[in-house]
Amino acid sequence: MEQSKMSSPLLKLKNCGGLNLPSDDVTSVCKLAEKIFRIADASGKLGIRNIMHRLITDALSDISSRRLDFFFASLRKHSLHHAPQDNHRLFLIKAVLFEYFKIRLCHAGKMETEKLQANKSRSINLKPPFSWTLKLITKLSIIVTELDS
Repeated sequence: MEQSKMSSPLLKLKNCGGLNLPSDDVTSVCKLAEKIFRIADASGKLGIRNIMHRLITDALSDISSRRLDFFFASLRKHSLHHAPQDNHRLFLIKAVLFEYFKIRLCHAGKMETEKLQANKSRSINLKPPFSWTLKLITKLSIIVTELDS
């Protein structure tokens, strides 16, 4: 696999020499996966059963409509020497989609949990901020000194 010719500015900034850059093919599969994920999220389908299977199926149907030859073209000749059920390009695309959707679903779940727990009494009744506590202590000490005198 080839490395990306055009890496993002964030990757260039964060790379201190040990970062493996994705190939252009992996980047294009991830962009397609993000598009499929956002469509599913907007239509409210992220809560359905077997969502991972549905997302991968939707992405593969989109890929097949665009032509599979566009993705991982360097493996095209390799695919000709194998049986159709052993299509390594398809396995590679599925693996990239699975990992991307796994990360994305985990993140979406965390964000949903954060929304649900935002108004819980435990998060509301936590310790007050330090500045507020300091003001309260100052006012109490003034009241105590006034009572003493």
